[in-house]
Amino acid sequence: MENLNINEIFYLLTVLAIAAAVAGFMAGLLGVGGGIIMVPALYYAFTVLDFDIVTRMHLAVGTAFFITIFTSTASVLTHRKHNAVDFFNLMIKHDIPFNINYIDNMDITIMTIPKKLAVTKTIIFSLALK
Repeated sequence: MENLNINEIFYLLTVLAIAAAVAGFMAGLLGVGGGIIMVPALYYAFTVLDFDIVTRMHLAVGTAFFITIFTSTASVLTHRKHNAVDFFNLMIKHDIPFNINYIDNMDITIMTIPKKLAVTKTIIFSLALK
């Protein structure tokens, strides 16, 4: 990876900031996930930073998933604070039966992304019940 000068770094940060603003606007307006904007933006950033082409998309998707953990946790805790969602009924009627069945039937040695997300979602929702 070559050294970037200050103008290139500023340009890259500007592009990522604009992409984040567009992702937030689209998520709020249309209800789409921010990853639909951020994954291509992160891929572009990793291309500019000259990351290996084999790992660029994996890093972009992984970064988007990692960011989702924090935003989801903040959202759950905020909704819990304001009593905006009846998390108990949500967990009993929807998430617990689905996730227990899904997690129970998985092979621990081969955890695919949906299985990891089911585990993560269960942990995040359990924060709301405390």
